[in-house]
Amino acid sequence: MPPQEVEREDGQVLLYPVDEQSGGSWIGTTNEGRIACLLNGATENHERKLPYDKSRGTLVLSFLRGNEDSFLGSEPLGNMEPFTLIMYKDGKLHELRWNGKRKFLKQLDMSKPYIWSSSTLYPKPIRRKREKLFRIWQEENTFSQRSILHFHHFEGLDDPENDFVMSRDNGNLRTLSITSILHDNERMRMTYLDLMENKSYMESLVIKQKNAPLESH
Repeated sequence: MPPQEVEREDGQVLLYPVDEQSGGSWIGTTNEGRIACLLNGATENHERKLPYDKSRGTLVLSFLRGNEDSFLGSEPLGNMEPFTLIMYKDGKLHELRWNGKRKFLKQLDMSKPYIWSSSTLYPKPIRRKREKLFRIWQEENTFSQRSILHFHHFEGLDDPENDFVMSRDNGNLRTLSITSILHDNERMRMTYLDLMENKSYMESLVIKQKNAPLESH
């Protein structure tokens, strides 16, 4: 589902595409400058042990709403399926992995580019090939939201089952959309490409300043 704004109390606004099955999301941002992105799986593929207590997509919304203490503390997450969560807040970037038993949290160097691939969809050799392709692309391109969207949309390994726009099982398992968030210090700009409908959506939030009026477009 295309991104939509959800206003909360005290002027906080969330912007994220909705996962229609869980009601959560896999990526989103806020007018307070937060960003979160969720990938299925931790470091390796895992055997699913249904049912789980709650959807991993709820963590994205919890972080965007400022409730990250509930899952960033030392306590285990209980019966929640493994995931990788990328979080940006106040100029700091963190990666949280949950393997079903333990949390692994680390702060990342903001001066370096990163690429992640879901461990449930791509085995380690394919993830390494994607990382290598990304490094080669960096040497030949300048970072911009447009160039990164083009990379995710059109670059690949000439392997439909493992490309960035992936298609498996005669199209029954495939990439449905591409979402990009640009933080330009004044606005959070989200571009959402619906690959099924061949449509694009662009939304932005003015980053909230203290004592400043709320504004979004």
